[in-house]
Amino acid sequence: MREIVKGPMQAVQARDLARGEREFEALLAATTARQGVHSLEVGDALMSFGVEVFAAGYREQAVDYVKRAVDAYRTARGPDDVEVAVALHSYADLMTELHPDSLNASAIAAAQEALRIRRLKLGPGDIETAGAYVTLGRLRGAPVNTAGDQARIAEAATLIRSGIAIYARSANAAPDEVPGAYLLLAELYARNGQAADTLAVLPAYLDESRRAGGKWVRLAPTEVRKLAGMLESHGDLKGASALIERAARR
Repeated sequence: MREIVKGPMQAVQARDLARGEREFEALLAATTARQGVHSLEVGDALMSFGVEVFAAGYREQAVDYVKRAVDAYRTARGPDDVEVAVALHSYADLMTELHPDSLNASAIAAAQEALRIRRLKLGPGDIETAGAYVTLGRLRGAPVNTAGDQARIAEAATLIRSGIAIYARSANAAPDEVPGAYLLLAELYARNGQAADTLAVLPAYLDESRRAGGKWVRLAPTEVRKLAGMLESHGDLKGASALIERAARR
């Protein structure tokens, strides 16, 4: 969809966001007049511009366009359409990137709704449904949401594990989906100071990284050090050391 907003994005990439936004709103008005307010093209334009603006570094400004895209897709297709789920998932992802340590209640609500729609329309075993499980688990597992509560940590971990199980059964999952989800699971435990659980997940993460190959093998040592740093931030130097030693032995 990048071509849709190529013109306005040239201004944005030239660091003139105001001009880019004016050009985009003119493009959007023309699209609405030509295709109608109930057209998918309106949502596509908003989503494309939001994602591209975010990638260009204007992260706060991008969120509004993605939120507007959610509304546009709902107008075009109704509340339970898969395009609505895609937009909701994108909004949750953007908010997570923007505010990783915040409560993000709106992002959690968006991720929950995306999961509901995907289960309804695509089925519980679809890889898009798996992604929704993983995203929701990542959000719910943030320390600001769990507050150290073991039940909340376990609930969030179960969501991510549900996504992993779907990916593992699917012939259509990309090679990096499983190691990526295992890494998020390990991060969930490490960010919450759960050394034993982090250690328990580590072998699966490393094995799946080797299976995926490429960047996953190269990045694994760096990611293990990040996990160790998360445990250290909780004062668990022993757990951090054990994590690095366990990785070295594998």
